[in-house]
Amino acid sequence: MGRRKIRGFGLIWLAVLGMVLPVPVLQAADGPAAAVPTASATPPSPAVTVAAVSDVALSADGLLRGQLLSPQGRGLAGVQIAAFSGNRSLGSATTDADGRFAIAGLKGGVVTLVAGQTQTVVRVWTPKGAPAAAKSSVLLVDGQPQALGQSWRGFKKVITNPWVIAGVVAAAVAIPVAIHNANDDDPASP
Repeated sequence: MGRRKIRGFGLIWLAVLGMVLPVPVLQAADGPAAAVPTASATPPSPAVTVAAVSDVALSADGLLRGQLLSPQGRGLAGVQIAAFSGNRSLGSATTDADGRFAIAGLKGGVVTLVAGQTQTVVRVWTPKGAPAAAKSSVLLVDGQPQALGQSWRGFKKVITNPWVIAGVVAAAVAIPVAIHNANDDDPASP
């Protein structure tokens, strides 16, 4: 009987946790929102969520190097790339004929890059402080969400489904009732 009670309380707490866990926690690894502003000195949109942060090492001369490609894999020329820290502009550059760019004057820290319809966040490292896994440049694909890590997109669809939510609520009600009725071992009035 002791194990049964423990299992019952465990199920209750699991149901409560499912109802209390905030949705943003489940969406934290999801890709960015659809439209973002252009890079022309417009700070990043606060509504955009970012999947993962990529580590990028600055070059020896202190430049953040990268390339902007079309979805077909061609370099995009003449596109302005802007770097922001929060709402503060850190610098910008224009892509060359192959879509390559280099932004000067950056120091280590988290930087949001905005280019056309693309927005991504990178963690910029000084050359000496960069971890071994840091890349030497950043690759941006115009118009595509920058999902740089695992995505919980499928899990989010399941957990936000109205039928799943209704099932969790029903379980949260039914389990305590079943436990209460199962523990009714006391004899009725004599």
